[in-house]
Amino acid sequence: MTSNNRTIPVDSEPPSPTFTTFEEAIRFVHPLVPKAKADAARLAHTTIEDGFWTDQEFVLRFSNGVFLHVIVEDKSEGWRLTEQEPVLHVSPVERIGSPPVSLIWPVIGKSEWDRSRLLASRIGREFKRLWYNVGFMVYTHGQPPLWFKSIYRADTEERLLYVGDLE
Repeated sequence: MTSNNRTIPVDSEPPSPTFTTFEEAIRFVHPLVPKAKADAARLAHTTIEDGFWTDQEFVLRFSNGVFLHVIVEDKSEGWRLTEQEPVLHVSPVERIGSPPVSLIWPVIGKSEWDRSRLLASRIGREFKRLWYNVGFMVYTHGQPPLWFKSIYRADTEERLLYVGDLE
């Protein structure tokens, strides 16, 4: 049970791209992988120091002063690195200590979405890599990757940026 009354009915986007064979899926390299690798080079030898978020955006601040700004772009996830702290376009902005939100999924039912816990468990953790496949992933030492994926509110069809552990 969450300590917050906020409950959001959600659903995921259909996977894209789809494949006709298992071999085709194994050979596929998403076109955003080179960007993820290039951006990861700027974050090498850093740790996550802080972060903040809204339902559509998530920001991580690294020990080298670089910010990773993850956003929902149309029906997918986008990101950029910046030297300046990003201004988020929707409020309220939440930080570590914010209460979890209840998500209601059509198949699995109710789950707790605790972005505060996800971020707090990665503060001080060494950055490992960025990757893109079915969503955007941030890897840190000793933790499952943070997985960012576009989902939508079932009641309003507004796009949300889901972040969770990829286990």
